[in-house]
Amino acid sequence: MIFAEFFKSSVLETRLAKSQVMVVYDPERRYREICLEMATDKRSVIDTTDSSITSRAEAIAALGKLGVNDIEQLLVYVPASKPIEDEDKQKDPFALYGACGDVFPNGDGDHYQSLCLKSKPDHATLWVKACG
Repeated sequence: MIFAEFFKSSVLETRLAKSQVMVVYDPERRYREICLEMATDKRSVIDTTDSSITSRAEAIAALGKLGVNDIEQLLVYVPASKPIEDEDKQKDPFALYGACGDVFPNGDGDHYQSLCLKSKPDHATLWVKACG
């Protein structure tokens, strides 16, 4: 399985099925295209890359649609680091969506290298040799 398929199905779709709302923080912009490709009639994907103000309005409108069952899921893509401290979360206009649902990354298993190893477990010895 290629990484993009693994990430989409095993991480994003699985978590969205449980929480309905998810924020993907991605300062390296590795996951942007994968996230954008996930938009459907029942799943809104908000890309905050170009305009924080416009995307805030889009996210609020999408959350309202989720509330009246016009959509089933909301994914917010943020090309910045995930806020860790409470003060940083208060400053992040998209942190509230994570509080409503789920956040990526969320734990050590969400590091890029860990995800790569999970997507291609048969290549683990190659990773160890290359990195060790």
